[in-house]
Amino acid sequence: MSPIWDKLIDGFGNKVLGGRRQPLQQKSMWDVLHPGRPGAGISENKKYPNAESVVNLIQKFFARKPVPLIPTDQAVESAEKSGKMQSNRSPKN
Repeated sequence: MSPIWDKLIDGFGNKVLGGRRQPLQQKSMWDVLHPGRPGAGISENKKYPNAESVVNLIQKFFARKPVPLIPTDQAVESAEKSGKMQSNRSPKN
C-alpha cells in the first residue's frame, strides 16, 4: 500500500522552486497543510485553498468515500523527475 502522500497529498518532498517560478506556482497540498517551507509556491491552491479543505479530503479518504487519487504512473514519473527514484523503465521507441 502506498503512503497517503503518494496517492492523495501532492507536494511531499518537492524541491525549492526557482526564483521566477515561485510567485506563479500554486502551493502544493502538502504546503497548504504545512506552511512555511522555503521555496514553496506562493499562489493560492485553487482546489484546496486552506488546510481545512485538505483535511476534509483526508477524512473522506479514511471514511472510504470517493476522492481523487494521484495515478500511480503520475506519482512514479514525478518521483523520477525530482530525482527521488531512478527509472527502471526502458526508453520508448
